[in-house]
Amino acid sequence: SPVWQNPKDFGIKAVFNHPNYTTLFPPEIYRQMVFMIQAYRGELGYQRKLWEPVKRKVREWKKALFYCTNSFVSMSSKTTSLAL
Repeated sequence: SPVWQNPKDFGIKAVFNHPNYTTLFPPEIYRQMVFMIQAYRGELGYQRKLWEPVKRKVREWKKALFYCTNSFVSMSSKTTSLAL
């Protein structure tokens, strides 16, 4: 991903193995391997600003899904009551 290839471009200052791996592996393994799940240190304010448009779109999507789902349920109940 672009973030993995150029972390500094995204305000990430350090990438390292997630600390939870220390409960699973001895220190010598933890230090030598690069695990799939990584932790990072970066500029939190920049990260929040970067992700805000994504969060906004997800909120819009959830509202639309809720509206569509409730409209469908409402229509289904009307159809069912007419059929009875």
